[in-house]
Amino acid sequence: MFKRKMLLASSFLLPLIGVWIYHITVLKSSDLEYYQNMIQMRAIASSSSLSPTNQHRKQVRKDIWFSQDNSSRLHYQIASESSLLTLTPVENKFEIVESLQGIKCWMQDKLLTSEIDEEPS
Repeated sequence: MFKRKMLLASSFLLPLIGVWIYHITVLKSSDLEYYQNMIQMRAIASSSSLSPTNQHRKQVRKDIWFSQDNSSRLHYQIASESSLLTLTPVENKFEIVESLQGIKCWMQDKLLTSEIDEEPS
């Protein structure tokens, strides 16, 4: 009984495994076309075009921290409604310029220390 079930299962599974191995090992013309298109798109993307690339962003916020001599930090914040980030290839490097529109700035002038415990506030 067990041998009969094993023969039945192997007669079903062996052709299925054979078809699966055939599909993963044999190169089809559609696979070759897909691969050639992928290589061509990769070559186009990595070509040395000198055109700049732009990125438009909304609700941008920049936080800048400055360190003072006494190891305390000052905080500047720049908020913008939108920005345009431009990357321009220059030789083998990039020049990056960000233009902010509708900006609001918050700047901390100095950090005060209390005379009692000399903690910054």
